[in-house]
Amino acid sequence: MDAIVCEQLTKFYGTRVGIENVSFSVGEGQICGFLGPNGAGKSTTLRLLAGLMKPTTGTSRVLGMNAWNQRESIMSDVGYLPGEVRVWNWMTANDALSFLNRVHACELASSWRRMTDLFELNPDVRVRNMSKGMRQKLGLIMALVHNPRVLIFDEPTSGLDPVMQERLLSELRTRASNGSAILFSSHSLKEVEHLCDRVVMVRRGALIEDTSIKSLSEQAVRQVRIQFPREPVTSFENALWAQKGLEWKGTIQGDSKHVAAWALSQDASDLVIESPDLEHLFQSRYRDEP
Repeated sequence: MDAIVCEQLTKFYGTRVGIENVSFSVGEGQICGFLGPNGAGKSTTLRLLAGLMKPTTGTSRVLGMNAWNQRESIMSDVGYLPGEVRVWNWMTANDALSFLNRVHACELASSWRRMTDLFELNPDVRVRNMSKGMRQKLGLIMALVHNPRVLIFDEPTSGLDPVMQERLLSELRTRASNGSAILFSSHSLKEVEHLCDRVVMVRRGALIEDTSIKSLSEQAVRQVRIQFPREPVTSFENALWAQKGLEWKGTIQGDSKHVAAWALSQDASDLVIESPDLEHLFQSRYRDEP
């Protein structure tokens, strides 16, 4: 079942385009990375899905409900993290818990303790005294504590140190394995590559890519290095090779099984095939390149 659906979603700010005719979906149990350069429309899309803005035209649905018209009905099933966490300065994390207990009409103390322990956040510190990283942790805890079925996060690892980043990513993997649908924007291409099932990319307010990580890997270029004990009898034609004695270096696109099989058939003594360079592929999309 698709937990998040955009259909021809459009938002104008006066005459300026935020996003235009964007359509994609995220299924239950999926982690979808949302990519694009600054100003591409990522935050606008996430706000629309979280029910924080009314679209100009088009529809956004969460768990089958209209994200704008039925925003109060979906609130308890959605965890939203904005690009900049804003909480009243006088609040402590424990004050935020009391607020969320009222919002969600349930007791969240047990889950709150687990989350504050996970992210090592002192619940008695006031927001005014929190660093950027601490505020980010508070925003994440507030978005996760009620165990929502849908997570909509705008750059969730921003401001976190590497240990906390890995803890968050591990938590997201666990949530997805339990059926949560997760859509998050990020400027960390490696993070998206290692965490996500799918990638949606926008540029200048328009959708330019909606595909699986597996499909992207098949488009990406890989570096290959092969060492032969003697000159190979045949050559592998679907690659550009630079030869230095019996060492061959080249690049291939897509599946590496065929070049590996050829190298082994020629009794290669060493074979190194690097991971696909998805970062270069992502960057080319950002720059309007083919």
